[in-house]
Amino acid sequence: MLLLDEPTGDLDSKNTEIVMKILVQLNRQHGMTLVMVTHDIHLRQFADRILHLRDGKLHHEEIPDERKRERLVSDLLSQTSLPFVTNLLSRTTLPLPSHIYTVVEL
Repeated sequence: MLLLDEPTGDLDSKNTEIVMKILVQLNRQHGMTLVMVTHDIHLRQFADRILHLRDGKLHHEEIPDERKRERLVSDLLSQTSLPFVTNLLSRTTLPLPSHIYTVVEL
């Protein structure tokens, strides 16, 4: 399980895309569960589940449209791989459930 606190918070859009590609590949190809806290509403489209917190408590849960997510992920993964990404992922082997959860703080 990988816990992520604002993983793209200070990144421009190109580097955000690179980081999200790495994270999606870890999830899809290596079965790693990701729990990501973010204020970036654009990253929610990568999630299997979205948990909204308010005042430290669960406010509500959202399940994104699976077809939209799959198209987005497919588009992201179809882009040319970066050598360091491929090298990193080839060394990562963790047999964990493959889910992405995004926690959005309100």
